[in-house]
Formats: sequence, C-alpha cells, structure tokens
Amino acid sequence: MLTKLSKWLMTKNTGWLTLLAIMLFMLFLIFVLPNQPSIAQQYAGVAVSPDTSFFYSAEDIYQMASIYGADGRSAYIKARLTFDVVWPLVYLAFLTSVITWFLQRKELFFMPIWLSLIPLLGCIFDYLENLGAVLVFAVFPAKIDFIAGLTGVFTMLKWITISLGFTIVLLLFLLFIYQAIVKKAKGKSN
Repeated sequence: MLTKLSKWLMTKNTGWLTLLAIMLFMLFLIFVLPNQPSIAQQYAGVAVSPDTSFFYSAEDIYQMASIYGADGRSAYIKARLTFDVVWPLVYLAFLTSVITWFLQRKELFFMPIWLSLIPLLGCIFDYLENLGAVLVFAVFPAKIDFIAGLTGVFTMLKWITISLGFTIVLLLFLLFIYQAIVKKAKGKSN
C-alpha cells in the first residue's frame, strides 16, 4: 500500500504543484505561524505549549492545563481545532511535494520513493498529539493519564518525523546540486 501511495505521488506531483506548496508554506511561516505562540502567552503568561515541547510527561501536560486556566484551555482547544487542522496539511504538502519533486529527477532515481511518505507520519503524529492535548485540556481538572502520557510520546514522534522530513529535503537538495555539478564537469571533459 505504501509503495502504491509513493508511486501515485510520483505520477501526480508536478513542478507547479511543488511551487504552490512552497508558496503556501512560506505564507504560513510569514503570516500565520508567528501569531500562534502569542495566543498561549496571552492566556498562560508563558509561551509553553504541548505543541512546542519536544517531550513531556502526563504531569507536565496537566501543569500546562492548570497554568492556562479555563479561558486559556478553551483558546488552546479552539486553536487545535482550527489552525492546527490546517497547518499539518500545509507542511505535509510542502515536504511531500518537494521530496517527490527531487525523487522525480533522473539523477536521483536511485533513492527510495518511500522517502516521500515520511512527512505523512509527522502529520499523523501531529493530529494524534492535537487530539490527545484537546482531550486532556477539555476534561481538566479530571485526569486521563493514559491519553496524557501518549500525547507526550506523539509530540516527540511528531518532531522526530518532521525533522527527518526537513533533513531529507536538505539532503536531496545537496545531492541534486552535487549531481548537477558532476554532470556539468563530465560534460566539459567530453
């Protein structure tokens, strides 16, 4: 199934689609993303958030929920159900289409096409993190330890897979440039 999805991405991705994904990602980075930490700071007095932490325990997320207060938890939940529904799709489109675009280049055909699916894992973990955090914040001060504990794990897995996606983009870019330089050098020597 994953191979089919990777092959489907290879057939559907175009340079224009990749450019559109890059532009949308840049617009979010410039205009939308910078405002998100200020929402948490407005209610909690600090910019601490499950989303921006690398890992946290169940007790840590309960402490965040307490610091936020009722209004802050409500605002946090609203942000997870609005902004954080769209943002993972934006970075997923960016990472997947850029990775796929590089993998479509004949110079990089030797790379495994499943690399384009790694950002999908990041998106899935992001949604699981958001769902867990929303549940914990919604029922607080009641505690749901299993979900609270899993939410911290999902956050860590989100950051690992998203970082891996950006690393793959960087490595494919560098490999693409290297291949272009080698190709140009071979052309001059012939």
